[in-house]
Amino acid sequence: MPEELTRSFAKYQGKDILAILTTKGKGATALPTVLVPLTTWGTQIYTLKSVVAPDQNPAAPLEADTIDSSSDATVEHAVLKLQKFWRKRRPYLHSYRVTLKTPGGKATAFIFDIIRPNSGERHTLERVRKAVVLLTDAKQFLVDCWLLRDNTGAAHVLSDSVLSNPKISTQALDELVSSPLLKELEEIRAEFEKGGSMREIVEEAKVKRLFEDQKKGYRELKAFFVSSRRDVLAMGRRLDRIVKRLKEMEKGGL
Repeated sequence: MPEELTRSFAKYQGKDILAILTTKGKGATALPTVLVPLTTWGTQIYTLKSVVAPDQNPAAPLEADTIDSSSDATVEHAVLKLQKFWRKRRPYLHSYRVTLKTPGGKATAFIFDIIRPNSGERHTLERVRKAVVLLTDAKQFLVDCWLLRDNTGAAHVLSDSVLSNPKISTQALDELVSSPLLKELEEIRAEFEKGGSMREIVEEAKVKRLFEDQKKGYRELKAFFVSSRRDVLAMGRRLDRIVKRLKEMEKGGL
């Protein structure tokens, strides 16, 4: 767990510190063994009594020799406050986690990892404009591109199913193999394989290079993703025609 917490807090670049809330009254010595390493990070330790007591400063960490045991009433009051706190915020956390699982949420998280400034980095107007491009045009491109990639994989599975379907006549299969249909499918699939243009564009390193490129302004960045999305939509229409024909053959056995 300490390693997981380290990675988690590293995302915020030291803006927050870890605090431990305990019902014990002995400071770090009362912590479970697994939490002891956390005390070397400048972790602040609080008791429930210190949080709810009106005559005590909750911002100051407690020393082991100044902590008094909490009464049952104090503990119960603190528990009720914590329950109220999480009841109020849990719906927002749940909604946020659900959103992150959607294509749009994944694309937003992907982009935020790219546009998040480094420590001490200034927010220039051009950088803000390019960030807006990523959160609009690039985000929509990523959503459409990932959808096309998934649909292409499903279409390839469908083509294998059709080719191995004993209900489809040999003549129909020969016509399918000799037609440009499967070739088109492989061309689209190759775009997302290693070395394919679409696979390269959706890699974080590529998008970050485009974002950080000082020679290209936000207009060039916008034009790039608008054009790339146009290509994706065109491939999507080609794929729809291929899938339609494959489903007709699978259903009709022709």
